[in-house]
Amino acid sequence: MTKPTGRGSTIRTFIGVGVEPNDELTSLLAQLGAAGPDVRAQSPEKLHITLRFLGDVEASIVPALRSVVQQTATQFTQRSIQLVSVDAFPSPSTPPSSGSVFPLPNN
Repeated sequence: MTKPTGRGSTIRTFIGVGVEPNDELTSLLAQLGAAGPDVRAQSPEKLHITLRFLGDVEASIVPALRSVVQQTATQFTQRSIQLVSVDAFPSPSTPPSSGSVFPLPNN
């Protein structure tokens, strides 16, 4: 979400790692989506793990942040994780907000 500030525009920003969905995860998302009108599951293509929430960042510095994150990410190898719980963001009673995702390169 971009919003004007006294100095320019800001973008609600976080650093996230994309999740490659498998059949089990796709099935879980379908089940969550069918849970009722108050539940909205993200599409598998938008899934990610948030590593760090940065908050409202000046839009003019987002390209530089993206570059630093992508350069840093090349130092890491891909890992597997296991899903142990599902929760709502920011909380079950608060609707989610939009933001910027910095896609990290696959090694």
